Amino acid sequence: MGETNEARIRYLEILQGIINRMADNSFKMKEWFITVLCACIAAYVGTGKALMFLVIVFAAIVFGLLDVCYLREERTFRKIYNNASNLKVEITDFKINPKELNKEEKCGFFPPFSSWSIYILYGLAIIAGVTCFILCKCNVIK
Repeated sequence: MGETNEARIRYLEILQGIINRMADNSFKMKEWFITVLCACIAAYVGTGKALMFLVIVFAAIVFGLLDVCYLREERTFRKIYNNASNLKVEITDFKINPKELNKEEKCGFFPPFSSWSIYILYGLAIIAGVTCFILCKCNVIK
């Protein structure tokens, strides 16, 4: 019994490490996006080219999709962790395979889009980028 509990604890520690890496990667996507956003705004101020706002929109889409992928993986591994931490379930095989989750347990591609960290940051950047580009092209912003 003691060896089984120690093995379960070690297994949960490994899963927790994976979850932490996914969360860290998601945070890094946001950091990189903010860096690109600031660089594009600085480039617009320096050059006055409205194209910089489209670069912001493109960067928001790319970094947003990457962020969604990491968030989806994090949620999937959280479900694996929750299943493994259930004391009623005996762990005989310590494989970590997200594909073995039941269909109802899997985190699909679209649910992470509903996360506030995705749609507030990237959604607002896309809306602001398109709006500023249109305003620049209509000579409202100079």
